Amino acid sequence: MDGLSVREYAKEAGISPQRARALTSTGRIPASRVGNQWVVHPRALASTPRISRPLTPRNAWLMATIAEGAALNPSPTAKDAYRARQKLTALAASTTPGLLAASWLATRARTFHILTRGVEDLVSSEHARVSGLSDPRSPLQSAREADIYVSAESWPQLRRSQALVEVPAERADAVVRVVDEDIPLPSQIPMLMVAADLFDRCGPREREAADSLVRTALGTRHVGRHG
Repeated sequence: MDGLSVREYAKEAGISPQRARALTSTGRIPASRVGNQWVVHPRALASTPRISRPLTPRNAWLMATIAEGAALNPSPTAKDAYRARQKLTALAASTTPGLLAASWLATRARTFHILTRGVEDLVSSEHARVSGLSDPRSPLQSAREADIYVSAESWPQLRRSQALVEVPAERADAVVRVVDEDIPLPSQIPMLMVAADLFDRCGPREREAADSLVRTALGTRHVGRHG
């Protein structure tokens, strides 16, 4: 078996088997069905957040949206907004901002590794919001791979109309992130999300670019103590 069982992944990642099964079944880590069981791709260990617990999906989007100076509907409570700003202060002071952002934003969407008929068609779809390697704000870009977000409502139609096929991560030419139904999909993905998407690609260049993008998003040139 080329990969890890759910129980093996849980042990390596330091989480419960129940949590590991939830991550695989919802597409939040790269895994494939082999017969009647999940096989977790080894790269999942490299992208597993290890320095902080993830925020809830709504609080993840709240933090990223506040960093943009934009509003989130419905409006957050004063307590939630205060906590989000505290997180942003810690993120600005972190020596590993890409890792910390990816840790906190790990619940931002369900992740699907997809083989397309052409990434250009996917990126240009009216349902898609570009991110990661497809975002013009990113320090790294690729015309051969795509990173997009799509709403849960639009995902079935997009998948059907473009004949998108879910494949193991190593065969995919696109990463599609499906946002929960109760979170409005913005016209532009917040820059912290773009940075987290780059970081999750696991390469050293992508992670360096993620650090740079977080600092740009927060307007910080100097990094201080660990977040």
